[in-house]
Amino acid sequence: MEIIQQSTDIRDIGQRLHTAETTIGVGRRALHDLLRQVPVDEQLVESTRQAITDARLQRNALRHELEQARPPLRYAGSSWLR
Repeated sequence: MEIIQQSTDIRDIGQRLHTAETTIGVGRRALHDLLRQVPVDEQLVESTRQAITDARLQRNALRHELEQARPPLRYAGSSWLR
């Protein structure tokens, strides 16, 4: 039962990580388009940059959480010696 819960937790973390990475990508493209406009809206540029920064912080936290949630790899030694 715990294995099912653990895989569900890992899947949930992975989905949230994917969302954060998508937010970063979309935000970067939006920022690029905003900066190419002739009258640059500084307030909109700053809010977009803040959204990207928040998504990066969330992504980094989720990566760490995913590392902690994954079971440690078991090394059985070299198969050459068997």
